[in-house]
Amino acid sequence: MKIYPLKFIKQHLFITLDGKDWLIDTGSPVTFGDIDSIELMGQSFQVGNGAKGLNASAISGYVGMEVAGLIGANILNQFDLVFDIAHGELTFVDVDLELPGIVLELDECMGIPIVESVIAGNTFRMFFDTGAQISYLQDDCLSSFEHAGKCVDFYHGYGDFETDTYLIDCKLDGSSFNLRCGSLPETLGASLMMANTTGIIGNEIMIDKVVGYFPKSGKMVISA
Repeated sequence: MKIYPLKFIKQHLFITLDGKDWLIDTGSPVTFGDIDSIELMGQSFQVGNGAKGLNASAISGYVGMEVAGLIGANILNQFDLVFDIAHGELTFVDVDLELPGIVLELDECMGIPIVESVIAGNTFRMFFDTGAQISYLQDDCLSSFEHAGKCVDFYHGYGDFETDTYLIDCKLDGSSFNLRCGSLPETLGASLMMANTTGIIGNEIMIDKVVGYFPKSGKMVISA
């Protein structure tokens, strides 16, 4: 088990490796950066260079700070993780760990975790994406909630986009979370259908919670 300093800057999560910041993104199936490899928990992992529009330089521009790259699900899912934003800690766990709290069963598509939520009385499958600064829902019920202004966001490989946002009440295993939620552009929203999902839960549910992400056992725990 090892604790890495966790930064929450401009609604995004980063850890620092060898003096360079890396975006932590469970919503990306791949890892890429401007170096050939990174070391986590004493293990070395190869890192791809990305592609045009999907590389360290592009991510730096999107998040508004220089980053060495993005660590995605292909590496993150080899560990159990405990996020503690309030104390600035991301713990990589290699032993069985009991964390009290709400236990959610995880599904996945291409390594990206999926949870079930209840919104406006309906059940939705939604990606859990630590790289998303707000949440998203591709359903007509979204506009029935309180308007919360516009948000400019980005999606790797797509670029910047603007969306109206709403404050929604989202229930996870019966516990309520108030989320700022927008809708994705049509082409991105259509891609959710491939995984039979209807939205994305972003990192905002983690801000004042300790969250265990346990991909090896297919569970997520949200603690106080």
